[in-house]
Amino acid sequence: MADHGNAMLRGGATTVVVVAVAMFTDSFVYGLLIPLASQTPGAELTGPRVALTYSAYALGVLLATLVVASLTDRVGRRLPFLLGLIFLGASTLLFATANSLPLLILARIVQGIASTATWTAGLALVADTFTSRRTQMMGLVMMGSSGGSVLGPLVGGVLAEFGGYHWPFVLAGALLVGDFVLRLTLVRDRARPTEAPTEPWTLLRDRGILSASLVVLLAAGGWSLIEPLLPEHVMQVAGIGPAAVGVMFTLSTLSNGASATWIGNLAERIGLWPTMLAGLVVLALALPWLALPSSIVPITAALVVANVAYGLAMNPSLSDLADGVDRRGSSAYGAVYALYNIGFSIGQLGGNLVGGSLSATISFLGTLAITSLVLLACTPLLYVLRLRPVGVKPITD
Repeated sequence: MADHGNAMLRGGATTVVVVAVAMFTDSFVYGLLIPLASQTPGAELTGPRVALTYSAYALGVLLATLVVASLTDRVGRRLPFLLGLIFLGASTLLFATANSLPLLILARIVQGIASTATWTAGLALVADTFTSRRTQMMGLVMMGSSGGSVLGPLVGGVLAEFGGYHWPFVLAGALLVGDFVLRLTLVRDRARPTEAPTEPWTLLRDRGILSASLVVLLAAGGWSLIEPLLPEHVMQVAGIGPAAVGVMFTLSTLSNGASATWIGNLAERIGLWPTMLAGLVVLALALPWLALPSSIVPITAALVVANVAYGLAMNPSLSDLADGVDRRGSSAYGAVYALYNIGFSIGQLGGNLVGGSLSATISFLGTLAITSLVLLACTPLLYVLRLRPVGVKPITD
């Protein structure tokens, strides 16, 4: 028994490390592109066009989610986990060679497909392995994502400014090769009980899963305004370059990653649901402050607060969604994390399209203020939905 327990512990640690590295790679490549958008050869990207490319990423997530969820729960986690990295390599190559808006949109779609496979299968692997310490383990995995988000913008900005546009992609390629070796050699599917396939939308009859999915949608919608629109805004008002933008996003995401353990402890102390709602409220209050200052220091401070609030809302949702599957006595984590991806992509798609349009017609501040009011108005509605859902019944097997 002792040997078996030690083997399980080692296997769990390996799973966390491999999934954390996968999240790091995915987020690194995603963040790498933030300071490069305005320098894309031949594309002439401005705020609305940048937002359009981010919308294409969300479209890729939506296109792939149901297929990836079915594949993850039917044939296992390993195959879609490997496919995610293959698609990420293809998207990186497209970004490095794209010289027009249509190619950039295609690259974003492929990147969205890649992230869907990596996140759905990776989170399912962690949920398979851990039950009692799931929140902490999800927090450790998210630290990998935060680390990639920290280094991606910084590396992208510095290498592009001092070395040239293509150097960041050379480094990304090397990282992809190392990640592929880890996924190929260390990931094995765990034995799972045989059960009928679960369609993701049937899970929405569980009020906990429904409300957590809506939190993901709203938080993603709020944050989705920042990545495409803030770099151009801050370069104009503060007179900085891509490297400084990369440092800003690095500091904010470093704060998000450093708070992952604290967020997990807070969620276990006061509950997953109160932590998520607090994150939405703080995110709503922080958004307008991104557009009010005209110097880099207060803008960066507001970005740090917004990023930590984003983590408060998003990190506990991963455990809350998995708990909903556990209540069914099921292992359909692929299906429930498909809902996570769907909520995230709808929120991002809506935020990018609406935010890009609003910022072009009113102002960056006005766009953030409207989004803030929407988040504040929806928070009490979510609280009521969680307590007394209207037209939502718990799932009965």
